[in-house]
Amino acid sequence: PVQKSSATLHSNFAESKCPELLANYCDLLLRKSSLSKKLTSDEIDLKLQDVLLVLKYVQNKDVFMKFHKTHLLRRLVFHTSIDQEKEGMTVSK
Repeated sequence: PVQKSSATLHSNFAESKCPELLANYCDLLLRKSSLSKKLTSDEIDLKLQDVLLVLKYVQNKDVFMKFHKTHLLRRLVFHTSIDQEKEGMTVSK
């Protein structure tokens, strides 16, 4: 069997973790949180655009979508979304 180097394992971990962290950051921006309360609507829009820009370079977009859908469902069920329009805008992109 071929052994993977620690650099390869670290790279694989980073590739799988990045989409999850991006989805978590989106969740912080889109739900009623201490972060979203400190930001204006325009600032949140800009930060979401930045996330979508970074996402273009992420290989595991399906991992991001899995986490994002889970967070979206939780926000909708528990009515913790800051703005339905922002939710729709993020999903459509």
